[in-house]
Amino acid sequence: MPALLSHRIDAPALPAVPDYPSPSPWDDQLAAARERFLELVDSDEGWTKVGDKQGVRLCKKYEPESPHPLVRGTTLVENVDPYTFFAGTVQAEGMRKLWDDQYVSGLCARRYSQQSILFHVVAKGVKMIASPRDIAGAQRDYVEEDGSFLTIEVSVETSIIPEQPKITRATMSLSGWRFKPLGPHTLCTNILQVAVNGSIPTAIANMVATDAPMCVAAARKAFYKHGFAPHLAYDPQHQPTMIFQTDDFYAKSKRYECIVVTGQPGDYFEIAYDLERMYSAEGGIRVSIEGTPQAASADDDGKGRIRVTFREQGKTITIVIVPR
Repeated sequence: MPALLSHRIDAPALPAVPDYPSPSPWDDQLAAARERFLELVDSDEGWTKVGDKQGVRLCKKYEPESPHPLVRGTTLVENVDPYTFFAGTVQAEGMRKLWDDQYVSGLCARRYSQQSILFHVVAKGVKMIASPRDIAGAQRDYVEEDGSFLTIEVSVETSIIPEQPKITRATMSLSGWRFKPLGPHTLCTNILQVAVNGSIPTAIANMVATDAPMCVAAARKAFYKHGFAPHLAYDPQHQPTMIFQTDDFYAKSKRYECIVVTGQPGDYFEIAYDLERMYSAEGGIRVSIEGTPQAASADDDGKGRIRVTFREQGKTITIVIVPR
């Protein structure tokens, strides 16, 4: 990786804020962005059909108050539930490197809850004529009444993520994903509105924006080929008492690391993993606990779930999953 694309902002090893879980400073901005996304995601008003490409329905929309188009891409991802595709393929950084060829690196600068973070992401320049771009943004995940999962992102200004030399800061007015259940499948929609900023011709900037929603096809292809990365399982009936810090997946080695501060003794959380594709060749996984291993136990059911049960509270542990 060229030096100018290296990540110059260090990711904190333990990004959770001291009063976790707590609201982020940008919750109102994110809530407004969510409402805007929901108004746009199924609407035809003002949208122009760009066409169908690789099974993705592409649309574009201009608004009077902005020269930057809203772009939307929708596709069907078969035989996967919304949360698994969202958490195990789209959101996992190691998986993103398999489907987003513009992505260089990303980090969680602050974590306010399991669903809310401050992030920094670096993307490549465009066709060798533009410098790399970065975004400082706030992200929040939502669960809708129909079982859909949303992840909403907006640009924010914060001294925690200063602008970087030789990297142009883009402005993301809206980035939203919806993962909607459709029988055994997931209908995936991405909407994006971004100003890439800097010295770049408008025609090229708009071309980049129009192509951006094709990421849904690339993510679908990555899922079909690789499956999904391990991730925290979703259980609407149980909210663990732990402090979730961060997790990482390394696609080449298939190593997964999840860092938490343990909750009340006897409480637990679960990690889902993929036996059908990701770990099928190895016939499963091995799981271990590092840091303070006596503070918790990890039990693998051999069917794609690991239950981590706390024995001591307030201890920092790392759950590690590797191929068998």
